[in-house]
Amino acid sequence: MFASLLLVTAALTGCDAPEASPVDAPGAEEPMPEEDEPTPEPEPMPEEDEPVCEPAPVVLPRVMFVLDKSSSMTNSGEESGAPVDESGLTRWAQLHAAVGSLARALEGDAVMGAVLFPSTYAEKTGEAVCEVRSVPEAAVGPYRAADLMKLLPRANMKGFRGGSPAQAAYATALDHLATLGGSAPTAIVLVTDGGLNCADDVAPLAVADDGLAELVGFARESLQISTFVIGVGVAPGDQSVPSGDPNVALREIALAGGAAHGELGYFAATDPASLSAALAAFVAGAAAPATTCR
Repeated sequence: MFASLLLVTAALTGCDAPEASPVDAPGAEEPMPEEDEPTPEPEPMPEEDEPVCEPAPVVLPRVMFVLDKSSSMTNSGEESGAPVDESGLTRWAQLHAAVGSLARALEGDAVMGAVLFPSTYAEKTGEAVCEVRSVPEAAVGPYRAADLMKLLPRANMKGFRGGSPAQAAYATALDHLATLGGSAPTAIVLVTDGGLNCADDVAPLAVADDGLAELVGFARESLQISTFVIGVGVAPGDQSVPSGDPNVALREIALAGGAAHGELGYFAATDPASLSAALAAFVAGAAAPATTCR
């Protein structure tokens, strides 16, 4: 019987037994569950570029003088009108003094130039009586007043010839200013004794030119160019050569130019304080901004 039990036990030992589940050793750590990856933060939107500001380039205003050197400025031709004042100065000498004073006041604060009418090539009669150059006698530039005045006939010059082709000279000034480009504030200063002519081919001296006011108005409205008108020894009332009233004509031009002054409409060369103040106000208003941003 004992032998039978041994045989049964041996048989049971030879059979496959199911594997026991492993038992974790005491103190063993349980595996941590995997964490979800963090959601990436949205990238910030690029900020708009902030404006970069820097000192603005200096833009000097431009002042172009359009100057009458017709025969009436020294009383040496057909054009009528008394040539002297109580001091004995010719109209040209008065013009010279007024322009010199203005140029000194503008020195360093504006660039300047000058056109003469008629030009120095004008003749007393004939085809060149109304001659005007296609370019200024003094191109716009940063002149010292003394240097600008040296480009004009001397104050004591006598014997001027020719008529008063102011419209042609004004057109030369506009053409020259257009070549400079940019947007600098600009003014034209017309200095004359009136009696503008040279608009009629048959009788260039006898017939008054009534067209300059329209051109001056165009310059103001379309080109933003102001025109200051200065009268030098303007003869009162109607005159014969050319026909018409120079006071009325100059007032119309001054009104069209946007810089009219007082009852006359134009400035008198004998009132330099008002004239200097008006141009100083133009220059001050034309000052460039302190900075520019981009």
